[in-house]
Amino acid sequence: MTNVKLIEDEAEDYTTDTYASIERNLRSYSGFISLLKELIQNSDDSYVDGEGVKIGVHFLKDKLKLTNNTIFKENDWDKIKIIGSRNKDDDSTKTGRFGIGFTSVFKICDCLDIHSNNKSKRLDLNNLKWKLHEEPRIVGNNTEFEFFWRFEESDVCKEINADIISSDKIKTEFISDTMKYIHEEVHFLKNVVQIVIYEDDILLQKILIEKKYEDINQKIIKENRTITTINGESDINDSIRLIFHKNLQQDFIEEYQNGMARRKPLLLSLAINVSELQNGHIFCTLPTDETTKLKFDINCDFQPDPNRKKIILDSDDQKGAYNLKLLSFIPELLYEILDDLKSNIVPQQFYEIISEASDTFNENIIYSNNDFISKIQNNDCEIIFIDDKWYSISETHIIDKIPILSLLKRMDYPIISDKFLKFKSFFDLIGVDQFSIQDLIWLIEDKIPNKISFDDSIFESKDELKSVFEYLSINSDCDDYISELGMLNLFLTIDGDLNNTSQIKIYNVPSSLKLIETDLDIDKIDKVIFDDFKELLLMLGVQKFLSMHLIEMMYNDFNDQIYPLNLLQSKSYINSKDKIRKIIVFISSDLKKYQRYNNNQLDQNIDEYNKLKKCDYLPLIVDDEDQLYPLKDSIDIFNLDSDLKKRFALKYNILDVTVVHDIAHLLSDYNLFESLTLDVIFVKVQEYIESV
Repeated sequence: MTNVKLIEDEAEDYTTDTYASIERNLRSYSGFISLLKELIQNSDDSYVDGEGVKIGVHFLKDKLKLTNNTIFKENDWDKIKIIGSRNKDDDSTKTGRFGIGFTSVFKICDCLDIHSNNKSKRLDLNNLKWKLHEEPRIVGNNTEFEFFWRFEESDVCKEINADIISSDKIKTEFISDTMKYIHEEVHFLKNVVQIVIYEDDILLQKILIEKKYEDINQKIIKENRTITTINGESDINDSIRLIFHKNLQQDFIEEYQNGMARRKPLLLSLAINVSELQNGHIFCTLPTDETTKLKFDINCDFQPDPNRKKIILDSDDQKGAYNLKLLSFIPELLYEILDDLKSNIVPQQFYEIISEASDTFNENIIYSNNDFISKIQNNDCEIIFIDDKWYSISETHIIDKIPILSLLKRMDYPIISDKFLKFKSFFDLIGVDQFSIQDLIWLIEDKIPNKISFDDSIFESKDELKSVFEYLSINSDCDDYISELGMLNLFLTIDGDLNNTSQIKIYNVPSSLKLIETDLDIDKIDKVIFDDFKELLLMLGVQKFLSMHLIEMMYNDFNDQIYPLNLLQSKSYINSKDKIRKIIVFISSDLKKYQRYNNNQLDQNIDEYNKLKKCDYLPLIVDDEDQLYPLKDSIDIFNLDSDLKKRFALKYNILDVTVVHDIAHLLSDYNLFESLTLDVIFVKVQEYIESV
């Protein structure tokens, strides 16, 4: 620098426009509640070792009075006279940053008094002078601030663009907002233990703050903070904040060196309102306007923007990069406190917190969740709550097919409860497996390895069994497991057994055979189950009981039978005329087809014809003496459809049996009997004469 001679007598001060500075500062405050928060934070910073800070807020007719149980030191008296003195920068325990918060009071007043440490001083903004009271007010070991309401417009009011205050505004806005919001925003104050709010001499609200601390590890401290709000004399509400503080001091060495980080220890804090989860805010001890999707508040020594309503998040800005680095530790902190969260909050709250934390902040605040999710997955964390127990991710399943859920829960299968299905996207994200048909197959194979009575099985009711089939019926993967499902002992028969369709045949007997259903020596599916899941059960191997099944059964039972056979002593499914009638009607279509083969009306299908030929052996002919005969042509049987024909046949002994009329009528359509025509009569009479 070049040495020049200067005229000292004509030196001029380098000045600042005080009113303009105050006016700029006031733009940062949107209402009365914001300036009151600043005053509370200033009181919090006035902490004296060994004693919590107690604050009184008094709404008086002529002024707002704020008191606390701390005293002004000489340095405080000096620094408060300087706007933007940055008097807190050198003290790493203070939460404030700029030293300009006190100017917020000029939103409501032109004149204020401060009483502390046996001094009383007044500041009148109209002349920008601090003056001592001739007779100081003695307030003991306390400090008392008096802010005289600006009820009228003044010159300075115009200069700083401040508000005119009215009695109505004090009551409807200032007092109302104070009682509504202050108790919700004090959970990051370090030293305040009590705030009382008065209107004149009437106690409106008392806020009590109780704190308990517990070390989780060397870097993390857990704080249980109970905020008790007493409105009047009897309305008492407790709000519990679970707060976790992590010391990041060792991670910000460079930031301390360049002055970006200031507070020691540098605590990143997460606060959860255990009483009622709420959407979180970013705090710089007191809340900013920065909201998040997270269910917890975040506090740290962030660098706010100039109006202190948000924090700087521009990564190209040194302060923004610092803030983003602080935020980047949130996933790690959240992971480290998972076990403690499980112990201190209910599972519903736990999932609300970590599921939203697995997403991201709003579009303005971005942090990576990849580390959080990866750590949860890689460590197979026990974060799945089922029936009062925490399970690891790999042990559990999730299912959104509700029908089978209650059964799985009753069987103590580690399946996520339906009340947590709202968090399904989170469970999918961390790798919880979807309960699948393969899982069902393994479960049933394990629980029901063999045929078993339904009453002795895992199922407590038929509805539980139906829930399995309902699950299968709505599962699109069912077609891929047909053979495996058929091997499961899931098919309830009318005998009360659970069996499978791969080793035995299980039938559904049609209602037309209801009369003989219980007499058929086959496994029959439960009617209720079949009616509800017909298509599924048929796909899984349950068979419809067809006429050929009955023909095959009767053939196997009677192909070696010696006749006549007494009706009442025959197989139970044909031991009455009514049962015979039902059988004839049921197999009528195959009897007709057999007739058409015999009449050469169908092209010969050897396999089908051989099956139908078994009809010859069916004992469906019943005579008047309740004797059974087969349909094959081994005896002379006629359809005697009149008494005259019967008498004639008996007289000349031209037939072996007299068939029950209505059964003969049912069989007449199939050419199983000859009609007693004149030609037949002639032949039979001739045979009779020759024999005599």
